[in-house]
Amino acid sequence: MAARVYYYAESNARTTSTTTDFSTVKVTLPFTPTSGKTYAIFWSAILDGTTLDLFQKARLQNTTAAVTLAEQWSWVRNVTIATSNFGVGGVALFT
Repeated sequence: MAARVYYYAESNARTTSTTTDFSTVKVTLPFTPTSGKTYAIFWSAILDGTTLDLFQKARLQNTTAAVTLAEQWSWVRNVTIATSNFGVGGVALFT
């Protein structure tokens, strides 16, 4: 079996946006996939919001093909809490 190749990218700086069109790119993971191979992409994010935000979104996007691989939303249920934090993420298969 050939050795596995791992790619990694992260950003720990907080980013804010008031848009709803996913125009803010938080992290980019550049790589050239091998044709005919399947890749497992493990991703996660911490979303935070205030009583003014009410919902937050995170999306795993293939920007080359303009395809959404995964997307998660969270809503602030208790608007009396000043700030709500939500962990989101998952595994997406990319071929």
